Amino acid sequence: MSPPAPKFAPFTAEELCAIEDIFGRIEVVTPASIAPRKHRGETEAVTPWQAVFAVPSSPAVRRFEDAANGDKASAKAEGLRNVCVDAIVALSRNGVKTIATSDDRGKVREAWRLLRETEGFPGAHIAASDAIVALVGMSADEAGKD
Repeated sequence: MSPPAPKFAPFTAEELCAIEDIFGRIEVVTPASIAPRKHRGETEAVTPWQAVFAVPSSPAVRRFEDAANGDKASAKAEGLRNVCVDAIVALSRNGVKTIATSDDRGKVREAWRLLRETEGFPGAHIAASDAIVALVGMSADEAGKD
C-alpha cells in the first residue's frame, strides 16, 4: 500500500485576514477533490491544494484583458496562466503553506510553478479562473468564458 495522497492544510481565518491586510481583496481557490486511487489502497478523496489570489497589477490586468478579447484560444489560456502568476499570494500543498510577503512573492510563485509543472496539476490555473475574473472585475463573457 502506498502512502496517502498529499493534502493541503487549509488557510485559517487569521491567515486569510493577515493576507488580506497586506494585499487587499483576495479570493480563495480550493479545487475539487480527487477520487481515491483504489489501486494504491487509498480510501478517501483528497483535495491536493488551496491557493489565495489578490487583485493583479494593472499591467497584468491589461495583458489578461487583451488575451481574453483576442481570437486565439491559446492566447486566452496563456493570459489566464500569466495573470494567475501575477495574482497568487499564498499556496498550500503537501501540507506546506507558502505565503508571500508584501515585498516578496517569489517563493509562492515558485511553489505555484512546481504545483503546475512537476506535481501533476498543469491546469490549476483553470480552477482559479472564476476567482481571477472576480478579482479583475470582468464578466465571464468579457473573460472569454462564454
